[in-house]
Amino acid sequence: MPQDVYSAYALLPLLDEAAANGVWVQTMEDKVTALVVQPVQGCVRLAAAQTADCEELRLFLRQLDGTVECAPTLFQKLGGKSLTRRSILTLDRLSEDTSGTAISVYEHFEPIYALLRANADADLDGMSADEADTAYRHWLSATARGVFGGRTVVKAVYDEAGAPCSVAIADICGRYVYLRDVATRKADRGKGYGSACVRGLCKELQTAENEIFLLCANAGTQRFYEKSGFTKKTETELGTVE
Repeated sequence: MPQDVYSAYALLPLLDEAAANGVWVQTMEDKVTALVVQPVQGCVRLAAAQTADCEELRLFLRQLDGTVECAPTLFQKLGGKSLTRRSILTLDRLSEDTSGTAISVYEHFEPIYALLRANADADLDGMSADEADTAYRHWLSATARGVFGGRTVVKAVYDEAGAPCSVAIADICGRYVYLRDVATRKADRGKGYGSACVRGLCKELQTAENEIFLLCANAGTQRFYEKSGFTKKTETELGTVE
């Protein structure tokens, strides 16, 4: 099975043992031809080699609930019904950082989580107190284990009172680095803090071997990352397989 950005994206939930509901592989002559990962949250992720049996995959995916995300060419082979596409951006050349310095975070993660939650696209206000506490504990456990295990890096910019203004988080999967969370307080947007966090992460993690990538859903967000040196590499397709 090829080691590409689609495979890395599919494998990322497996960095945290509690982040996946299920994992399946398709094999042919003792070689893995496809990987299916169903995260606890989000759509089913799929990566496959050219030799994968797409008909078998299609029949299997029909049994799973929710949307599927994979390479557009693979999605077409599966006969899926498309809902939307997301761009995959990769770091081309890191631009100069003139917006301040972000520091690494190794503890006191609760205000970081609060900032991410305040910027989340999903409406979390409907959660009960117990559900919100469970969500936080899961995030904290996964993030803290990743930080101390060397597979997660957190960068933040703080104000004079010690509260985070902006944060960026990346996970490391082999030679691939996935920039998964970036958030800035509404009052501090436009000050370069988000760029400082992104560039701080990239500066620390960029090597000749590593490839840094992220998913992007809209043009405005894409322009933000392009200013830091990211370019569009390819896309993922989201939809249902019937």
